[in-house]
Amino acid sequence: MKYLYFIPLLQMLIPINTYAEKIREQQFEVYFAPYYVASTTLNFKKNAQLVLNERTGWSLGLGFNFTDNLSGEAMFSSSSGKYTVNTLRDDGTPYQYIEEAEYSSLLVGMTYNVMEGPFTPYISGNLGISFVDTGIADGGGYQSCWYDPWYGYICGTYETTKTTTQFSLGASTGVRYDFDNKLFVKGGVGVNMTYFNSSSLPYFLTGQLFVGSRF
Repeated sequence: MKYLYFIPLLQMLIPINTYAEKIREQQFEVYFAPYYVASTTLNFKKNAQLVLNERTGWSLGLGFNFTDNLSGEAMFSSSSGKYTVNTLRDDGTPYQYIEEAEYSSLLVGMTYNVMEGPFTPYISGNLGISFVDTGIADGGGYQSCWYDPWYGYICGTYETTKTTTQFSLGASTGVRYDFDNKLFVKGGVGVNMTYFNSSSLPYFLTGQLFVGSRF
């Protein structure tokens, strides 16, 4: 019978999360997110190797909180960085060159906030497409002219570059805090995978900081 004295105490402790104030439910949110991508090396057939340098970029996103725990989002991201290609010529001698690529992605994702209330850990997943401009001339080109107020008409010839569009998916985890004035911040680490037809797993480790507002 003495254990019955603990029942009221348990009833006081257990409902804390059950009756937490709903602060995100049925609200849209927008955010800006600078991010960092660690360097990685991809191996290809015929002993070709692609070394992608570390880079920084930014994302813009729009999301909707179905509940305090579950949200969906769409985002656009952009970054650029140098890369090194190590390969072999037809005669077997090594050949190396360095270029700079531009990356952009359109992604959709879901986020699960582990707890209700202003502070919560979260886990996220996303998928979409990534567009890569390799910076390598593909043999084409075009001429463009424009009027400059100082010099008059100016014309120039521009080379087109090799581009590729690939499927991407990713996952991340971190923590989030919502302020009373509708602002929120969250930060986390993640892994993204983009298919580049490489023999090694094409994954990229990332770190990201989100600053946004609910409405």
